[in-house]
Amino acid sequence: MPDIANSLPAWSYSFLDQFANCPRQAYHRYILKEKGVETEAQREGNLFDKAVEDYLLKDTPLPEKYLKFKGYADSLKQAVDVQLYAQLKLGIKRDFTPSDFFGKEVWGRGVLDVALVKKRSLGNPNVAIITDWKTGKSNEGKPYSNNGLQLKIFSLLLFCHFPGVEKITAFNLWLKDMKPGKVYSFVRGDRAALWKEVLPRIMAMEKAFATQSWPESPGPLCGYCDVTSCKYNRK
Repeated sequence: MPDIANSLPAWSYSFLDQFANCPRQAYHRYILKEKGVETEAQREGNLFDKAVEDYLLKDTPLPEKYLKFKGYADSLKQAVDVQLYAQLKLGIKRDFTPSDFFGKEVWGRGVLDVALVKKRSLGNPNVAIITDWKTGKSNEGKPYSNNGLQLKIFSLLLFCHFPGVEKITAFNLWLKDMKPGKVYSFVRGDRAALWKEVLPRIMAMEKAFATQSWPESPGPLCGYCDVTSCKYNRK
């Protein structure tokens, strides 16, 4: 039986979400490390992430196609009494303590598109804001939206790395319409409830790894899957 603690790749929201949709596809992508063909949406998302990170942190001018985002980006840069982070890489150990993103003991990890952490002021507890860019169409409120699971995981990671933060506001920003999605609010005391939602997903994935059981799960995205050996693949 595989040694889970030493050989299982660190989980992430993407890994857990893919496993929930199709364990077989998650196995090929995250265990075998097979890289599929980058879609146009994925390419655009990566280009956007890099362009905004450079603008926020290095004042590199935004490409013309992203100028409609400049007003919002400027509001982030001009926020008072906060520390601004872009593409913030956070890891966590099995004992729920901070880990380097690529540390040997990293258990789970996540990359936050933007985090604003308010500097501590006398009499006021620290607060933070998390924003995740979304280049596709909004799926919030639909059965497969996971009810903000990604933002919940990001909030748990932020609470872990910033012990002074007592409250987090988190939301997706849907870039096509430049509109925020549902706004979530978490306080440090919510961590147990949030982990109660996340841990069963991690345990299910770790059990699949221990037993080497990665069944195929047919769904509406089978026509886009790169695992062509699967009987349900429709490419």
